[in-house]
Amino acid sequence: MTKELIQNIRPSIVRLSLFKNTEQVGSGSGFLAGGFLVTCSHVLRKYPFDAVEISFGDQSLNPITPIKYTSEFILKSIINESPESEHDFTIIKFDEPELKGRRHLDLKTLKAEIVGEQVLFFGFPFGTQHLTSHVGYISADFCRNRTHVFQIDGSINPGNSGGPLIHIASGSVIGIVARTETGLEKDFDQLVEAVKNNIAVLDHSRQSGAKVSIAGIDPVEATQVTLRILAKLSFNIKRSANVGIGFSFSSEHILETGLIKE
Repeated sequence: MTKELIQNIRPSIVRLSLFKNTEQVGSGSGFLAGGFLVTCSHVLRKYPFDAVEISFGDQSLNPITPIKYTSEFILKSIINESPESEHDFTIIKFDEPELKGRRHLDLKTLKAEIVGEQVLFFGFPFGTQHLTSHVGYISADFCRNRTHVFQIDGSINPGNSGGPLIHIASGSVIGIVARTETGLEKDFDQLVEAVKNNIAVLDHSRQSGAKVSIAGIDPVEATQVTLRILAKLSFNIKRSANVGIGFSFSSEHILETGLIKE
């Protein structure tokens, strides 16, 4: 049953890759539901971007050329949104030939106690081009700041954000994967951001003509190399630090918009 469910859902899962000039600056997941593309607000709001590429979870079976949009087009196509500080979702409306015939997932609000229920979650962790699917369990069900939250005992990573949380017994979307949370995640985010800022300052100083040499070695250039290695190391340490605890916001908040029917 689970294997068949995964195969049926794959064409509905979307990969979003965000670019600034030619550099990929972010990525996330999404899914098709009710004639719309649904993803997390923070996927599109975390970093400035000028283009986004969209592909699908069945890309390996049904290859298509990724659809590329300008940031202006995507942001203008948002018809409802809740920021990360609230329910963290974005509903996007647009029509493309590649979307025709693809399955749109059903959203459902479960009234009964579901702690211990088995769930599936999908996405493209760390920007991978290949869809991943995982089985987990609802380990907690609670409200936080007026947001209904499911805690999942599954390995959710950056890039999974925006993917659907599927209740295996019903086959319906009961939530949108919002983020992972570990004790070290925020610390590593701050470290990576500080390293990026330091690299930018050094790059600017070189462009301004500043040049220092000590024993024939340019300390600015050496520091740039060190900072770039540190940035990569920080990212990989953060990746390895995932303890397999993730969070999903209930689909009831999306259904409350009235745009998608249960």
